[in-house]
Amino acid sequence: RQALDMVADGIALDGAGKERQVTLLYADIRGFTSFSERLAPEEVVAVLNDYFTEMMEILFEHRGTLMSFVGDALLAVFGLPNRHRDDAERALVAAIAMRDRLAWLNANNVFDVVGGLQMGVALHTGRVVTASIGAPQRLEYTVIGDAVNTVVRLEEATKALSTEVLISGTSAAQVGPDHALTSCGTLQLRGRRDVLDVYMIEGSDAWAELSGAIH
Repeated sequence: RQALDMVADGIALDGAGKERQVTLLYADIRGFTSFSERLAPEEVVAVLNDYFTEMMEILFEHRGTLMSFVGDALLAVFGLPNRHRDDAERALVAAIAMRDRLAWLNANNVFDVVGGLQMGVALHTGRVVTASIGAPQRLEYTVIGDAVNTVVRLEEATKALSTEVLISGTSAAQVGPDHALTSCGTLQLRGRRDVLDVYMIEGSDAWAELSGAIH
């Protein structure tokens, strides 16, 4: 569910302003600027609505909380309003399901108007502060912290490395053995000083490219 919907329904998102550990999922459509320049605005809206409808169904099925849409991207949190031991596990299952659903939609010509859609998804577990940000005229309930910046930068790396899903080491450490992940060593994310342990789903075709780009 959306965080603001929970507030409206009287579901307590307690701990606002307090630090907590969550697993973040950030997903982004590739090439959005390019195809949005070619399409009429109403066609862009239709593509986004169809895409987000499918992705939200998966997200909510796995008990993720949508924090925000940012253009063609979405930020979701696993661990709000309550933290569970399997937050990272559910986030990974959701990411894989989102990837597979988009592949099915493309195979069934749902997004032919743009020649099919591609996406990148990143997962990162870290500490954030939940807070209402904005001005008296408009407040937005969101999560703030370095972990948010990290997951956004990690998703950018999926584009450069031609893979669809990347998982940080902090998330991979909390995922059960049923999911075959391949260690990719460490990555230097754009604009960041420290390197990050990164994993990908075993068997990804991007492994050859990724192994040549890691430190």
